[in-house]
Amino acid sequence: MFNELNYLKSLFFLTAIPIIYFGYLTWFFAWHFKNTKGVAYFGKSQSERKQFKTKVVKYGSLARPFLQKIGPKISKPNFFSICYNGMYAPLESCSPKSIKKAVRYKPNKNDLFVATQMKCGTTWMQQIVYEILSRGNGDLSDIGHKHLYAMSPWIESFKSVRIKNAPLIGKKGVKIIKTHLPASLCPYNEKAKYIYVTRHPVSCYISSNDFMNAIAGPLSPRNPEALSWFCSDRMWFDSWPNHVEGYWQWAQTRSNVYFIHFEELKHDLSESIRKIAVFLDCELTENEVLLITYKCGFDYMKEHEEYFEMSTPTLFSQEQTFFKSGSVTRYTSVRTEERNQIAQYCKEKLTHAKYPLSKFYPDIYT
Repeated sequence: MFNELNYLKSLFFLTAIPIIYFGYLTWFFAWHFKNTKGVAYFGKSQSERKQFKTKVVKYGSLARPFLQKIGPKISKPNFFSICYNGMYAPLESCSPKSIKKAVRYKPNKNDLFVATQMKCGTTWMQQIVYEILSRGNGDLSDIGHKHLYAMSPWIESFKSVRIKNAPLIGKKGVKIIKTHLPASLCPYNEKAKYIYVTRHPVSCYISSNDFMNAIAGPLSPRNPEALSWFCSDRMWFDSWPNHVEGYWQWAQTRSNVYFIHFEELKHDLSESIRKIAVFLDCELTENEVLLITYKCGFDYMKEHEEYFEMSTPTLFSQEQTFFKSGSVTRYTSVRTEERNQIAQYCKEKLTHAKYPLSKFYPDIYT
């Protein structure tokens, strides 16, 4: 009888503990989702966002060891992806429903789209156009718009201000809309305006890796899997070559599309600001250009990183910075064999394309 009782107790603990733990994990992720959806996080004050980060660490303390344990086993990009009409996107910030809603959106003359493949200068360009439209007086502090994503909707994601609630910026009342959607899915209207930013593909690759490591830690993919993923159509929001080619074709035939390279911005930010201001029909004084250049510089944005967080806090992002270096030669830090694989992939994908890869990134061919 005694042994039987001990057996039943052991059986109870062996079954109850996993059930309780699974319940805890379910509660934690549901709590995190609820408090990061829309502007639940980005609409908070700076002090409230700091408090929430502390809660993430506290409430998720029992989840972290488990995720670190299983991370290497499930750290595959496809495991954390959703698919919409052949395009893959991160499960953490997008859903088929949110993408479908974005694709069906009807733009108007007050909409300005900042389009990029991920980690090619999205946040930078959002800040640039925000300051241009605000004539250097953009305010993302608690007494202003609070955060970039409380001001600028990420159209295909459920983690930013909704378009219908987004503030109108500048005298013309413009909505600054972020998107990573490829041209084939991006909602288009000839009355709206579009700015597309691209970056050296190898720099895009390593910056994407850094970002994934910062927010997902042990759950992020490791090489060679990350490299194979980048060099495929399963890359989130489509491959770099497909993405660039689609918007390049738009820019060649549509006057409301402005195509610019990250490297051009780095080479002469003030001159780029002047050109973008012309595209936006916004006349700036030289003093305004100087102020905007300062507030869109790497040092300013890194110093005020709380305005520009590119992701809601996770268990692994607490001590991370999303501003690494902003270097135009970031690609040189990647191993030669990896650079060669990306170069070969891009050359093959763009063999018959209109985008002049050799003109903008001649090192790809050396």
